[in-house]
Amino acid sequence: MKPLILFAHGAGAGHQHPWMQRWHLMLGDIGDIRCITYPYIKRGAKLPDKMPVLEAAHLEAATQLSAANPNRPLLLVGKSMGARVSVHIADEARATAVIAFGYPLVSSGRKKTLRDQALRDTRTPTLLVQGSRDKMTDLDLFLELVSEHPTKALRLRMVNDGDHSLECRKLPLRREGRTQDDVDAEILFDTQRFVRQMLSPSE
Repeated sequence: MKPLILFAHGAGAGHQHPWMQRWHLMLGDIGDIRCITYPYIKRGAKLPDKMPVLEAAHLEAATQLSAANPNRPLLLVGKSMGARVSVHIADEARATAVIAFGYPLVSSGRKKTLRDQALRDTRTPTLLVQGSRDKMTDLDLFLELVSEHPTKALRLRMVNDGDHSLECRKLPLRREGRTQDDVDAEILFDTQRFVRQMLSPSE
């Protein structure tokens, strides 16, 4: 039985963004996708709502999806802010797993803030897919979080030379005889493997 995927967008754009559209198609190989659009996007606002509002909307969507499909595993998948909110609500939503693309561990403002507590607290298996060039990433801290997590819930999949959107520079890729499509395919392969392990932990 294919899992259900609740796919959440980042802060700057909704599901119409080309990155979201591309990954919507690719994630279709893993499960049946439903999208959550946060309230501020629906209102046409540019600034995201406060975290409690985002969490409430996300949890409501996850709860309704699970209630309508009680026998199907639920995966929470998010990009950047959507990844962060997915982690925040995963335990309460009783999700099978979280896939976090570009989790914003370090805030982008002048005052750098660490957003690590939700990762330390979560008990839901979570795959963190992070670019090594991502300015919102702290690789050393991610490695610490993974190795020291009390339930070993976190896994880290680094994308070498990837930015916040997991995009790699073209020249280094060309030198390796690779393209961004190759990078995305590798990420998808590892994501599929993670999901299979979560759905069939005995295998």
